Amino acid sequence: MYIPPYYKNSDPKIAIELIKENAFGLLISSDSAYPFATHLPFLCREENGKFRLFTHLAKVNPHAGVLAGKEVLAVFTGPHAYISATWYKNQRNVPTWNYAAVHVKGIARVVSNEDQVLNLLQETVAFFEGGKTEHHQQLPAEYKQALSREITFIEIEVKEVESKIKFNQNKPKEDLLSVMQHLIDSGDHKSKLVADMMRRFNVLD
Repeated sequence: MYIPPYYKNSDPKIAIELIKENAFGLLISSDSAYPFATHLPFLCREENGKFRLFTHLAKVNPHAGVLAGKEVLAVFTGPHAYISATWYKNQRNVPTWNYAAVHVKGIARVVSNEDQVLNLLQETVAFFEGGKTEHHQQLPAEYKQALSREITFIEIEVKEVESKIKFNQNKPKEDLLSVMQHLIDSGDHKSKLVADMMRRFNVLD
């Protein structure tokens, strides 16, 4: 990923936060003339300042059969929005796109132990349900076991993390405030999230 110095994030905590907040990512691997790409929910486990990723996909998905031991790329996209050149106070500007993205490179390993798979499934449910697992827990054991045999659970051993935080950090304060106001005034939820990110990652005082 191309990252100019003023957009580069080197804080692993921010990268982990972005992954958890935008946990529906894109898993990419190459095993033929064209890469495989699958949109998947990811579980992020933190351990001693580092993290591992877990995800699962249907066994009948051709992608599942080519992942074991392969180099993969997981892509996560945070809040993003089009920025019009007309929103800047300084008229000598061009349109751009504000966004956050995290690229995780690693090695995919298949989780084959059934108990581990069942535990990971419950952990995944707990994450996306905000800790509520009552419904999942009351499902019959044989039902969950049968479903677990129809998926391939993948652990990604993280080798490299790149994160890009592009929210007009190269612009003066008057331009930042003007762009943020236009985003807020749009009434669009995603645009308001971008305005929040601009406030977070720029010095405005």
